[in-house]
Amino acid sequence: MSSANASTVPTIKNFIGGEWVESTSTEFIDVPNPSNGTIIARVPLATREETAAAIDNAAETFKTWSRVSVIKRAKILFTLQQLLERDKDELGDIITAENGKPHDEAVAEVGRGIENVMHAASIPNLLMGDSLSTVATDVEVTNYRYPIGVTSAICPFNFPMMVPFWMFPMAIACGNTMVLKPSEKTPNLMNKIVDLVVEAGLPAGVLNIVQGAKDVVNELLENPTVKSVSFVGSEGVGRYVYEHGTANFKRVQALTGAKNHTIVLSDADIADTVTKTLSGGFGSAGERCMAGSVILVEDGVADEFIAKFTEAAEAITMGDTTEEDYYLGPVIRKENQQRTFKYIEDGVKAGAKLILDGREGVPEDGLLRPSDHLRACQPGHVHLGRRDLRPGGRHHPGQGSAGGRCLRECAPPGQRGLPVHRFGGLGPLLPREHRRRHARRQPRCARPGGLLLLLRLEGLLLRGPARQWQGLGGVLHPPQGRDRSVQAGPFPVLSGGDRRSVSTRRLSLHQTPAA
Repeated sequence: MSSANASTVPTIKNFIGGEWVESTSTEFIDVPNPSNGTIIARVPLATREETAAAIDNAAETFKTWSRVSVIKRAKILFTLQQLLERDKDELGDIITAENGKPHDEAVAEVGRGIENVMHAASIPNLLMGDSLSTVATDVEVTNYRYPIGVTSAICPFNFPMMVPFWMFPMAIACGNTMVLKPSEKTPNLMNKIVDLVVEAGLPAGVLNIVQGAKDVVNELLENPTVKSVSFVGSEGVGRYVYEHGTANFKRVQALTGAKNHTIVLSDADIADTVTKTLSGGFGSAGERCMAGSVILVEDGVADEFIAKFTEAAEAITMGDTTEEDYYLGPVIRKENQQRTFKYIEDGVKAGAKLILDGREGVPEDGLLRPSDHLRACQPGHVHLGRRDLRPGGRHHPGQGSAGGRCLRECAPPGQRGLPVHRFGGLGPLLPREHRRRHARRQPRCARPGGLLLLLRLEGLLLRGPARQWQGLGGVLHPPQGRDRSVQAGPFPVLSGGDRRSVSTRRLSLHQTPAA
């Protein structure tokens, strides 16, 4: 699986019990720089036996770490925060090299990770229990919070810094130990993080890193010593993790891919809206669950919005982010780029008009491409791609390009949809009077054929006559034949559906099956 020369390209090791350990696996994969294709590392696909050894070590360490005072644990995290701040630029460089993000964006991600360490360092307050002295006559009730044991984390490639820091700082702050599996596509960053964790004074065995793929995941899900599993990634893998983890009586949180929708009404500030939707979509090259999937534009401003949006997309610069801080970086792997190209071809075959095509002249090296815009000229099913579709920017001679596409849907009078894959994450941009009118309304189940606006809504269970579904944001269409969900981003900003502006027959904005 690896074609790189092992003598010239560094091989990633596992970190178990406070020591760097060479993997016993015979399977390795290359880690390329997605901007230019240069192989920067080889990562082992660790075996179940290696993973079990890390789990056993974490379980042994838990016996002592769980007895360390919460104040001492917090002090280690405060020290780690300072070290992360000191090396922020270096961490950003590592992210750029293995993920492809522009440096400024990578450093901003490091900042998000640091914020999670700051939060975990406040654990003395967060762990406080409570008591009630008179729950009944002469009966007192007191709550205590105890660590649960060995925890685990399965992390994605799109945020190699932020997502692991959602998990391990809080886990160890609470007195647990952890076995963490980084993405095999972005394994380098955790090497540097481990060095800083050790420098901060974390005892050996509290945090263990095992590189790999499915064998590591399966051991974490099935080993009875592991008490909890945290996962962020694709929907298909998330379902697998949740079903198998809970079947083995583990606590599981599985956060998976999403689809977000932005609605632009006629009194919106078009220039500001274009700027924000571009930022929301091009951030992380579209590789994030908070990116938008669809833009619906009211008829009165649709032509103006599309023209300005296209002009802005053409002006975006992109290229090798390890050489220059371009606005937009590459997709993570070649197969993601090719899948994106296929979605564009499928859109054209479905009857869409290609407004801006960036596929021409794409070089073999690198995984970049400029923007592609499709304008749908007839109603019907337009299947939106998943997380690997990318919007993009201007092509530079001699450089590759990565991108996505825009679809303009021929909706009924009053609404014209502009599905733009992975734009937004900002929620629908509603006019001020519309926000005021519905600020206090509770979301309700949409009638058949209607739309329900949910701005960045998470975890709300909507109930209606004889049907229910879970809305996690964007525009929900009534289920056809069975319950289904449309997932989006995680901030509860709500708006009731205004039939004047958004009620229409069901548009063809269907989520494609998981790849």
